[in-house]
Amino acid sequence: MIDYQINVWAMRRSGIHAITSWLRTMANPLRGSVLANDQVWPWQFLKDPVFDPPHLYDANNVGMHMMTWEDQTVDQLTKWRLLRWAPEARFNVDVVLVRDPFNWAASRLEAMKCGGHWAQVVKLDEDIMARWWEWASMVEYLMDNPRHGVVPIVFNEWFTNSRYREERARWIVPGLQYRDGGVHRVSHHGGGSSFNGTEYDGNTKAMKVLDRWQRFRNNTTWKRLCGQEEVRRIAHRLFGMKAEDHGN
Repeated sequence: MIDYQINVWAMRRSGIHAITSWLRTMANPLRGSVLANDQVWPWQFLKDPVFDPPHLYDANNVGMHMMTWEDQTVDQLTKWRLLRWAPEARFNVDVVLVRDPFNWAASRLEAMKCGGHWAQVVKLDEDIMARWWEWASMVEYLMDNPRHGVVPIVFNEWFTNSRYREERARWIVPGLQYRDGGVHRVSHHGGGSSFNGTEYDGNTKAMKVLDRWQRFRNNTTWKRLCGQEEVRRIAHRLFGMKAEDHGN
């Protein structure tokens, strides 16, 4: 039986692999962990040589089984909770992650520079921004109306505040010894950072993840989408960020 079944929901370039790397350092080393995503589930796993010795690839017999769900709709989370697939688990948790709009949008625009198929995967337009707003609104709601089995994470606070990380870990993986070392890793999944790749693996504090917006402050797409009134309001409510201080 799996000990912890964890589903992490976020828009791409929100730091989802930073969250999964952090959680996996807390897995029981004798039981191990596996990671899959919505693109390959349930037939393949995203193998990571740091975490995943080959003998651990029995999804029904691991300590921690994580699924990442990116660029989905809030409705899909609702359906997943009603029609949940997973081997039997002692703890079943959905993590909802949101990053501030100014730096998130900048990271997507930077990733689009890769061109080709990847530019379509990480595209940023009105529909994608509306989807970000839906998830941010859900996190805002959950902050005031906690729900059993659903844990909201505000990425900016997670990245900068060790107490916040420890509190969230107790909600996601109760009973496990807390470890904070994984926060310093840059996962190779998704190509690492949009700006630095995996250059800062082991030293994430040197990454200017809260200042990415400055590179796009004069970009017309970034200004149009991040300047929407609903986006400005929720940026201030969730992240304490005033649009006028961030190029809007």
